[in-house]
Amino acid sequence: MRVERERQRGSGEEKATERARLRIDIREIRARLNEYATDCTEQRTLDVRCHLVDFFTDWVK
Repeated sequence: MRVERERQRGSGEEKATERARLRIDIREIRARLNEYATDCTEQRTLDVRCHLVDFFTDWVK
């Protein structure tokens, strides 16, 4: 029973390696989400500008 628990827990070194790998994965995910958010914000800004230009162009006509 004790051996099985030890096997399930894993060594401290394995756990540290796994935590480090997960931290790297989380950083990559955050970086990609930030890129996506920036792209979306830039696209929304362009969409709003285009909409305003169209609105004022129609209004001036």
